[in-house]
Amino acid sequence: YKYIDPTGSKDVKIHVLYIATAIVLVALLPLTNIGQYVYTELTVALVGAMYPVYRSTKAVCTPDEDDDKVWLQYWMFGGVLFMATTF
Repeated sequence: YKYIDPTGSKDVKIHVLYIATAIVLVALLPLTNIGQYVYTELTVALVGAMYPVYRSTKAVCTPDEDDDKVWLQYWMFGGVLFMATTF
């Protein structure tokens, strides 16, 4: 990831800790009764849509055009998949 500081600063270590915690929680939640409330179709759809919308908006607001192209490709591919699964 091009924005992570390779010097091993404190911020990078905290982000790695957050990612590791999220992976463990996602792996263990289906084994509990709470998992049936967390992994609903609505929750998965909201999380699956909100993160790309946030990142796309953030990419458009930056002067760099490379990230714009990446998210444009994401939305185009998503649209094609939506059309393919609809018909």
